[in-house]
Amino acid sequence: MANKTQSFTLNNSLAALSATICGESILATDGINRTIYSVCPEHCRTCDCTPTARPYMRLRKNACGNGYTALAECNGRRMYFLDSCFNEQGYIDLCPSACACSCSCSRSCNSCTGALTDAMTVIIGGSCYITASFNDKAFLFDSSGVCISLLCEAHRNEFLTDFIAFGSERYAMGSVCDGRQTVTVYDSGNTQSACLDSAFSLRMLFFHGEVVYGLFGQHYIYNKIIPIYSSGILTLPQTAIENSCFSC
Repeated sequence: MANKTQSFTLNNSLAALSATICGESILATDGINRTIYSVCPEHCRTCDCTPTARPYMRLRKNACGNGYTALAECNGRRMYFLDSCFNEQGYIDLCPSACACSCSCSRSCNSCTGALTDAMTVIIGGSCYITASFNDKAFLFDSSGVCISLLCEAHRNEFLTDFIAFGSERYAMGSVCDGRQTVTVYDSGNTQSACLDSAFSLRMLFFHGEVVYGLFGQHYIYNKIIPIYSSGILTLPQTAIENSCFSC
């Protein structure tokens, strides 16, 4: 994938809530329909649709094997595992009750962490892990879903919307505070943050190659995949950004 902005629309004129790169195409979901859309580079529009077991709000490549991982229900805690043909093979429930909560309570983990907002598999030190963010915290889990440690905690009145790991001690996250979206990258001790231009909405972060990308929305139906972090520099899109389609 070229390190430049890529734009596309879905054939139902809905917003893409997630996107991942598959060869020279984009796989996208809208969170409403039980469908995975394949976007053709030459048209920047949907060229194929695959039915799925349920609507997905997050679709990612499974870093620990073939296929994909996905999130579905709002306010749920379940991450699904899909094969390379998008058939569900199982799921895991992620609940950080075994990790220390900032509140001293004996209530359920719902009371301490809120809803699951993002999750993904990641290889660290040759082993498979899962990172997951909730409303106010992000945690590291082992491959069986046992919570290992707290990775980060949101500030007061701040809510985590996205969280990805792209190596050991390397994270990128999206958050909302007082109506403003912020993207933060933590890379081996170096932290950078920037507020998002109000013309864009962040829908998902993902890592491809050596670059962190964001799936952004503009005027609802226009979906844009934009590189935002490369070679140690965080750069968010501006209103006047020049957009282009995929190039083979």
